[in-house]
Formats: sequence, structure tokens, C-alpha cells
Amino acid sequence: MKKRTLLIVTLLVGVFFVGSAFAGHANFYTVQKKYTYGTTVNFINNSDSAWGDWTEWWVNGTRYIDQSGRQNFNYTFPGPGDYTVKIVAWDYIWPIWFSSDYSATVHVYKNTYPIVLVHGFAGWGREEVSLQVRPGVNVGLRYWGAGSGDLEADMNNRGFDVYTASVGPVTSVWDRACELYAQLMGTPVDYGPAHSALNSAPYNPGFTHARNANNRVNDTAHYTDGRLKNTKGAIIPKIIEGSTKRPIHLVAHSMGGQTVRMLSSLLHKGSPNAGDKGYGIPLFDGGYNGVVRSITTLATPHNGTNLTYLVDDLLDLVNGVGVDLLAAATNDSVTNALNLVYKLDVDQWSPSFQTAAVSLSPGNCAAKPAFSDVSLWDLSPCGAAELNQFMTADSDVFYFSYACEQTYRWKNDNQWYSEAADDAAYCTALSWECENYNWGGMLLPLIPFGDGMGTNAKTTAVGLTDAWKQNDGVVNTISAIKPDCDLSTSNGNGEVGKWLYLGLLNEDHMDVTGGFLGVGVEDLNGTNFFDFYNNLFNRLWELPRF
Repeated sequence: MKKRTLLIVTLLVGVFFVGSAFAGHANFYTVQKKYTYGTTVNFINNSDSAWGDWTEWWVNGTRYIDQSGRQNFNYTFPGPGDYTVKIVAWDYIWPIWFSSDYSATVHVYKNTYPIVLVHGFAGWGREEVSLQVRPGVNVGLRYWGAGSGDLEADMNNRGFDVYTASVGPVTSVWDRACELYAQLMGTPVDYGPAHSALNSAPYNPGFTHARNANNRVNDTAHYTDGRLKNTKGAIIPKIIEGSTKRPIHLVAHSMGGQTVRMLSSLLHKGSPNAGDKGYGIPLFDGGYNGVVRSITTLATPHNGTNLTYLVDDLLDLVNGVGVDLLAAATNDSVTNALNLVYKLDVDQWSPSFQTAAVSLSPGNCAAKPAFSDVSLWDLSPCGAAELNQFMTADSDVFYFSYACEQTYRWKNDNQWYSEAADDAAYCTALSWECENYNWGGMLLPLIPFGDGMGTNAKTTAVGLTDAWKQNDGVVNTISAIKPDCDLSTSNGNGEVGKWLYLGLLNEDHMDVTGGFLGVGVEDLNGTNFFDFYNNLFNRLWELPRF
């Protein structure tokens, strides 16, 4: 009798351990990495059990599936927030049932609208600048990521839906906005009949602004109709198609911030030139609310930058010895050669720009240059003020901004200077003379600009305040906080029609896009470059949907 009992116990223990081995571990996965409410997600049973004699699926403690077989699970999240999804995989090995369970908390966003990156002055798209490392092998230099890597690819791998636009490097805010619109709609670029006409005849020596130019189609970053295509091969949906609107988030650096504000203003208000309307082009007809969900700007000269005065001085100096840099840079023979590595995208203009026609008069906004449909004017304090009369905040858009700085004030002369390696020892030894030194190291080519922008000659002497002296080497810090024409908010979640300032980054102008000469991945105020944008994009996807 004792032997029989021992045998039964041994068999049961053996069955338990064998059954446990067969039961394995419950597990599941989904193809999606990010979730939004209202869409159905397929959770795939990936248990390595004895092939699912019975399956249970639970969400937040409620059982939804309880049936035989290795079942997958389709679930539509009813709202945003965190959900605990659990699978219980049962296996039957006579005479006992064995189970294994696995649970995971998934976050459901309020929206998952596409995020579009828009570069600044002299910038480029994903595939437009490359370096040949050896014959037949080219490595792309990303504007968004630069020395840190590839921002678009990294964010898409994390589950975001990110695209990189490519607009004119040196042309006007208006023209750039029209090109961006075409890449969001899959239409040829149209600068508007009235805009093109107004910027042709009046100018000496007779500039001509074509109505259509600079289309981008069927390259690695654009679909056959010109719409943006990302690293996952996804094509951005048309933002407007009949009565359907597909919202987007716009994230922009430097002049890109002015560009996206112009795009939003045109979509909402239509063209201020009556002759641009009536052609069936939504951009110029206006009335399109519910398309731009948010605008985020990084180091954008919303109220202009006094760097334009330094550039204007340089152009005048070189022009004084018989060399017109603008004319040379936009000459057909030069642009054709540049197109091999970097395209200026000035095809709408003929003939080339000339310095005399775009010369600025610092401190005198009434002295508008003869030729003003160009970046030098739009980026100047006077030109930005003119743009801001039209580009006021739209009532259904969330606005966010970051400003940058990498300069310090020397108390002896009340002027600001670029932070550089050799200044660290100086400011440590004479700390009473240095104010606001943050141990930064401004990108070497930007140091002369940062020094010049912080002087009295380019601020208080031309009608700007002392607050304009602090800068990031390209943009005055105060100008990047928000446009003077708009209201701000202190609501930590943002507020439509108002600007939420997200803070000051102790970085130079290019660090915020990845740092072109950095070693390793850039940090932005101590946060890993990619994590910084991950946090920003999470914020955008937590905004309420339209």
C-alpha cells in the first residue's frame, strides 16, 4: 500500500514539473509601439505554452476573452491613459491545469498626429547633404541630428510618426511656407499669382518671381507627388482632402519657426493679397482651422535677430570692393555647381539677388529695402515686426518655445561675449567681472557672431534694448521666447492661441539640432539629445485631439 501511494505521489509531482515545463511562459506583443484611443489594437498571443489549450485576456482587471485555443485579442481603447493588459495561458496535462500569466502597462496617447521637422536658414532636408567617405559610399549629414545621429530615424524607431521637410535655405518666409504646404499636400509649389507679381515688376534691376518652382518629387524623402516620406517608408497623409482634415504637429528650428507660423496663418486667414485667392488653393483661401495642432519653435528669431545687421555689414564691405556675394551665390553657374552637394532652391527668382537691392538700414524700419521678399529682411528686427502683423497666433493652435544662449556679460563694459574654452579660466579667476557664464563652448564659427550681437553698436545704438545682447551665436535669446504680437500662458499643459515658454537651453544655436562638431550624442541642459525630443514629442501627443 505504501509503495502504491508513493508511486501516485511521484507521478503527480512528475506531472506537475512536466506540465510546468510544457506550460512555459505567457507573453504577447503588438506591431504598434504607440497607442491612441479610438483605434483597434491587435494583441498577439506569443506564449510558449503547450500551444494554448485555454486563453484569457484581461484589461484593467476585466476579463474579455475566456475560451479555448491560443487566442489573439483585438481591443479598442476608449480613452487616453494607462491600461494594464494581461494574458493568462492555460495548458491541460491530465489531470491538472497549469497557467502562466503576463501583464504589461501600455500608455494610450490623446493623439498620434504626424510630427514634421522644419529646418532653419541655410538648412536642408534629410537627403540633401552627404559626404563621400569612400568611392561609392555616401554618408548623409542630417540637419536634425547632425553630430548626434539621425533624429527622424530614432524617433520613428521609438514609435513616433516623424517627417523631415526641405524648404528654401535662403528665400523668404512666405516662399518657404508655400513649399512646405506643397510637401504636406502633394501638389506643385505655388507661390500665389499676386505674391509673384508683386515681387517682380517694382524691383530694380527688375527681378522676376515665378509662380511655380522648387518642386520636390520622388526622392528618398518625398513621394512621387512631392509629399513627405519618412525613414519607415510612410507617406504623410494629405492635411486637407475635400472636407477631411488630417492634423499635424510642426517642430521648427530657427527660421523654420517663422516658416511654420506663416503656414498656419495662411491656412487660417488666407493670403492678405486679394489676387492670391479664388484659384482653389486652400493655402491662399484660408478658413482651414483644425489642421495645425501645435507649433514648437527652438531658437527662432520671432522678433528678428541683429545678426542680420552684421551680415549686412559684411555684404556691404565685400560689395565695396566690387564683389557682390549675393549675386555670386545665386548666379546660375554657381547654383548649378552647388546643386551637386547643396541646393539653394532659388529657382523662382531671375535674375540673381543683388546686395544693393536688399541692404538694411538698422534702426530705421521705414527704410525698407527695395527687395524684401528674401530671408535677410524677414530675419531682421524690422522685417520680423512686419511679418508679425500678419502672423498672429491662431486660436486653435498650441504654441511652445525654447530659447538658447551661450554668452556671458562682462560687467566692465556691459556687453555680452561668446562662451569659449579660454573664457572659463578667465571667469573663474575674475568671477566678479563675468555674469551668466554657464561653462559652455560655442561652436567656433559662431563666436564672432555671438560677440558682435552682444555689443552696444548692434543693440542699444540701433534701437534695441540691453536684453537683446544675450544670444546663442545666431539668434537673440529674448527674440526666441515668443513673438511680441502674441500672448503667453503659464499653464503647464499649454493653452490654444498662447505661447508656453518651455525654458532656456544653455546651448549654442546648433546644439539644439544635434551639435555639428560634437563628440558623441549632444546633451541639452543635461538631457540626452534623443531623450529631449522624445519628451517633447510625448508632450505633443498628450495634447487634446481636434
